[in-house]
Amino acid sequence: MSTLTTLRMALPAFRRRMFYVSSSSQVGTNNHRDWQRVEPADVRVCKGRILLMRRATYVLGLLFSLYSPAITQDFDVESAKRASPDSPGADSSERITRHPGELIMHNVTLSTCIQWAFNVQPFQVSGPSWLSSDRYEIWAKASPNVSDDQLRIMLRNLLVRRFGLQFHHESKAVQLLALTVGKRGPRISQAKASGEMSREVEGTVLKLYSASMSDVTLLLSSLMRAPVIDRTDLAGKYDLSFDVTSIANARAAASESEAILAAMEQQLGLRLEPKKIVADIIFIDQANRTPVAN
Repeated sequence: MSTLTTLRMALPAFRRRMFYVSSSSQVGTNNHRDWQRVEPADVRVCKGRILLMRRATYVLGLLFSLYSPAITQDFDVESAKRASPDSPGADSSERITRHPGELIMHNVTLSTCIQWAFNVQPFQVSGPSWLSSDRYEIWAKASPNVSDDQLRIMLRNLLVRRFGLQFHHESKAVQLLALTVGKRGPRISQAKASGEMSREVEGTVLKLYSASMSDVTLLLSSLMRAPVIDRTDLAGKYDLSFDVTSIANARAAASESEAILAAMEQQLGLRLEPKKIVADIIFIDQANRTPVAN
C-alpha cells in the first residue's frame, strides 16, 4: 500500500476522532465515551488536545514521508576485481579511502572488506584462510550525501552480489586486550589535519597522523598478535609517535609483549588490560574467490 493511500485512509478516521473528543453523549452507560463525558471539563479538554496533537503528528509524518527522498541501498556505479600481481615499484599496501559518496579499496583482502562493511575487527570474522590472503581492487560511487553507515550497508550488498557472500552471526566468549587510558592521562595530541589516517617510519619511530583509537587498536592487535578493543572513550583523531627501540631489543615473545606495554604507557599514556567479553562473530558460510565481472 502506498503512503498516499495510507494518508487518504487515515484522514477520515482523524476527522471522526476530532469530532468524538468534542461531542457529548448520554450519561448512564458504562462505555468509554460516557466515562469521558462525566469527567471535569478541563480534563476533557486537555485529553482532547493531547489526542489531537498525536493524530496531527501522525498525519504530518505521513505527509513528510511522501516527499522524503528514498536512499538506495546499492552503489550507483561499482567495480570489483582481483588485484594485479605485485610489480616493481607498485603500491602493495592495503588502503581504504573515502570521499563524499565514494569508496576506494586498494589491494584489500575480502576479510578486510567484511570488517569494514560490518564495522568489526579482524577477530570477529571467521572463515577460510584465503579470506586474508587473496587481494582485490574495489571502487564504488554513490550519492555525495550518503553517510559512512550507508556506505557500509552498500558494501555488504556489493559483497553479496559480486562475491556470493553468505554468513551468519554467533555470540562467542573471547579473551582479548582492552585499550584504556593510563593513570596519568593520554600523551597524544589532537590531529593537525583532517582526512584519512597516514603513517610513516623514521628510524625506529612509528608516526601516525589523523589516527582514531580504532586505528590504534588495529595496529596494537598486529603488534600483540591478539585482539584489542577500544575502551579509552577518546573520540576524534590524533597524531602520535611510538618509538619501538625497546620492542626491537626484546628477544622472547613474552619480553616483547612486556616491552610494548611499558612503551605504550610511558610514551602514549595508554594501557592494555586483559579482558573477557562476549563478542559477535561473523562466520562466513560461502564466498567466491573470483568476483562477478563488472
